[in-house]
Amino acid sequence: MNINIHDVYKIFQNFFRKKRMREFQFFFQIKENTKIIDIGGTPTNWEYIGTIPDLLLVNVFFPKVKNQNCKYLVADGRNLPFKNQAFDIAYSNSVIEHLQNIENQIKFCEEVQRVGKNYYVQTPNKFFFIEPHYITPFIHFFPKFEQKKLLRYFSIWGLITKPSKESIKKIVNEIKLLGPKEMRELFPDSKIIFERFLFMAKSIIVVKRV
Repeated sequence: MNINIHDVYKIFQNFFRKKRMREFQFFFQIKENTKIIDIGGTPTNWEYIGTIPDLLLVNVFFPKVKNQNCKYLVADGRNLPFKNQAFDIAYSNSVIEHLQNIENQIKFCEEVQRVGKNYYVQTPNKFFFIEPHYITPFIHFFPKFEQKKLLRYFSIWGLITKPSKESIKKIVNEIKLLGPKEMRELFPDSKIIFERFLFMAKSIIVVKRV
């Protein structure tokens, strides 16, 4: 039987993202005229929200499946073509950790804070014991060169996807997880919320509401 890694991800994502989107909607009191930019997002998250806002999805590619309630733009989240505070809310879910290095992450965070009057940014906590992309405990605590050796046969992601050496190298170089201290420094005006699992901080959410 063939197992798709995205089906495995969905087991966890459906629970956490539904809960997260309900809390997001309540926290910001989303209405139909609330202007939102989702940087790096796809339509899936917005299926979990009761109200359909004025939503723009920005990504480096067009999604395979589009939602007619969204607008789409291909652009770089580190250099967005919008005026300051063009949106009521700048939103990003599990994107910032894919930007390879702190320089890219700083540019991304500056753009989030520039284009949004308010913002909501979620990222996995690097100190949580499970690495969410590989669905494997503790492997992210090893140096990157060791991760490249271990991922193929000692991670759920590796066993299911059977990645090439190039694919392993690409994803290891791409992911740079962040902790609470780094998120506070990147978003100094934010409130930090911890999303918990087994009483431990699984994810970090930074929010600003004016």
